[in-house]
Amino acid sequence: MFKMRKEQKDAFREEALLDFQRQMRGHLERFSPPHLQLLDDRQVDVVIQLGLQRAEPRGFTSARSIRYWIETMFMLGSRFDEDPLLPWVGASLANTSLTGQDVRIDDLCVRAWDHSSRVLDDYGRDAPSSGRFLAALRRIGDTPNEPLAPSDLPAFVERTTAWVRDLFPNRCACAGSAAVRSAIEHATEQATRYGVATERGALVLVAMIFLLGSRFDTDPLVPWAGAILRDPLPTSTPPQRAQRLFDSAAACLDLWWT
Repeated sequence: MFKMRKEQKDAFREEALLDFQRQMRGHLERFSPPHLQLLDDRQVDVVIQLGLQRAEPRGFTSARSIRYWIETMFMLGSRFDEDPLLPWVGASLANTSLTGQDVRIDDLCVRAWDHSSRVLDDYGRDAPSSGRFLAALRRIGDTPNEPLAPSDLPAFVERTTAWVRDLFPNRCACAGSAAVRSAIEHATEQATRYGVATERGALVLVAMIFLLGSRFDTDPLVPWAGAILRDPLPTSTPPQRAQRLFDSAAACLDLWWT
């Protein structure tokens, strides 16, 4: 009987992985063209590999389940399964009444599409790049770009919580009040950590958390964000870095939605 050596098995798995990546890349070009405008092939492969790594521990190992998992990453952010603004994800993954990975991934995808349909109204179904969302971006651009002192943070959180609820009413309803406030407080902590601790910088981080996911700063779907936030140049002051982040975010969203 023919037996496959370990080296042959490893080579077979590697070829199967490369074939899956090629097929998945072609699929994503049709599934999410706006994302693919912003990523090169290497970056897309990084996202696909991350999807494989994150889906398997959740019990999703078939090509179909992994494809749906990666599609959901493109919809909700690469680490959607640990995003506190998406509490329904954990409920779906922990639902013990669902048996078999096909049933489980179908439940997750139905919930993801339902969530996306509801929150799309926050951006405007017919023209997401216009209207009140662009007005909100202009407001961020008009906010002070001076350092945000620790004593200013409580008032900033209160103002921003009201602003986010007005701008993203459906997103906030899905997440719940406690998660919304926690996300804004987390954004202020990130602003200090990443050296963008101005009101403008903190508001950009808040907007990106609600648009791109709570872990956008380490998400390979938006590699430019992490590159700016981790720029080690000592000459990059908080106002300069905050302005660079705002400019890059505005350019990204403009390309994404036009």
